[in-house]
Amino acid sequence: MRRIKIREPFWKFHSVGIDEAKADPDGVEVEILYRHKITGERIWPGFFRVSRKTIMGCKVWTLPSKLRLRLVPISSMTRVPLTSDELAEYKAEIRDGCTQRMLDFKEREAASQRKS
Repeated sequence: MRRIKIREPFWKFHSVGIDEAKADPDGVEVEILYRHKITGERIWPGFFRVSRKTIMGCKVWTLPSKLRLRLVPISSMTRVPLTSDELAEYKAEIRDGCTQRMLDFKEREAASQRKS
């Protein structure tokens, strides 16, 4: 089963675009990398599984480059449970992101106080 990384979903359709050619006979696992703009946390952490039959039954969007994407609704995909290693990695990612956001906030706060 192939794993596909999606940077950002198609918000208008609440879907992800999957290239028809990448849809293996046993389906694909999709990882949606998009992060919330304020909190920095991933909205859909982990992997989602979708069958080839489901993919091929979805609407087609042909890009100017002639690439045919199937718009697969996120709600039609099945969440794959995280392994213990993936869960630890995700928790570390959240912790590091929270630490960085806190440092950024303190830096902006200090800068605004210097201006006053």
